[in-house]
Amino acid sequence: SRLRVLAVHVRSFATSLAAAIWPLSDSCALCGRAKPVQGLFDVPICLSCLTRAIWQPGRPCVRCGRPLPNGVQPRLCPTCRSAERGTDAVTPVDRSVALGIYHGSLAMQIRHLKYDGQAHLGEPLGHLLGVVVASRMGPAPEDQGGWRAVVIPVPLHPTRYAERGYNQATLIAAGVADALALPLVTDAMVRVKAGAAQAGLDRLARLSALAGTFSCDASMGGTGRAARVMEGKDVLLIDDVLTTGATLAACAVALRQAGARRVF
Repeated sequence: SRLRVLAVHVRSFATSLAAAIWPLSDSCALCGRAKPVQGLFDVPICLSCLTRAIWQPGRPCVRCGRPLPNGVQPRLCPTCRSAERGTDAVTPVDRSVALGIYHGSLAMQIRHLKYDGQAHLGEPLGHLLGVVVASRMGPAPEDQGGWRAVVIPVPLHPTRYAERGYNQATLIAAGVADALALPLVTDAMVRVKAGAAQAGLDRLARLSALAGTFSCDASMGGTGRAARVMEGKDVLLIDDVLTTGATLAACAVALRQAGARRVF
């Protein structure tokens, strides 16, 4: 285990050093092959990766962001419609938007970012997610006060952070904040309990297991600044992978308790 952690840190350092010596400005930061579109982002992204991000198949569910099956007219997918009728009817997350399905090149990029020390992938993925957020959600209605938003990543437990050397959600969130010109707040929420294995658990079981895992009261040294940062604000809550949505829901509970107006 220690050798694996050391290997990830060495690979991450080598990747960062190589990017500094040989900048990736003449190739896409995600696929590493095509020529990036000039002047679009601060990070190099090619037209092919941008197109795949924007033109997602199917109409997305407004609650979880997954593509709706062909011919389905409601705004919710079958899973979320079922949840609306059951005990999970109230969700602390107002809406979810996804960059794409965890499949193919996107899944490979996420795995490289998360497990292989390729931290340079986080920001361009975040930029693309920011484009999708803007295209899917649009401007907030004026009668709702418009966008008064901050971008907050799902925090890692300190033990996991020490193993990985960075929080992949923070890297993605930095790209989102940059693309949307919104403030990034990385210390408004902390993970106070280490994550337990959740494979095979349904959404309700995961929600139960995650209760009390995240806290805004314990962040920023317990000074109460987290509440002042979020009071009356919309929060764009960023994570790398959405499965049942239980982690995002648990975070949203803590954010709403700290005064967040809405959580996306």
